[in-house]
Amino acid sequence: MLKHNIFLFLRNIKKNKSTFLINTMGLGVGIASFLVLALYVYNDLTYNHFHENISNIYRVREGESSMTKGLLLPQMIKEIPEIENGTRIFDWEGFRISY
Repeated sequence: MLKHNIFLFLRNIKKNKSTFLINTMGLGVGIASFLVLALYVYNDLTYNHFHENISNIYRVREGESSMTKGLLLPQMIKEIPEIENGTRIFDWEGFRISY
């Protein structure tokens, strides 16, 4: 029975080469899209989870950049009493540090 099904499968591939190629490419694109989406979701859900106090860590961004204005952090610490500590990120693009 299995041998017969394999024979039919191969015969249909030979008869409908273009349909088989389109279906195979569509399946490949679908699997690749799923894997990319799954990796993106996994990365998003596990971001910064190595910290002990993950529920108290927040990130403030301005648009697509990870940087904010220089005076934003001191002003936020002054005006929002719930903020205990903070840090700023500087983009070192073009700089190379070595020793």
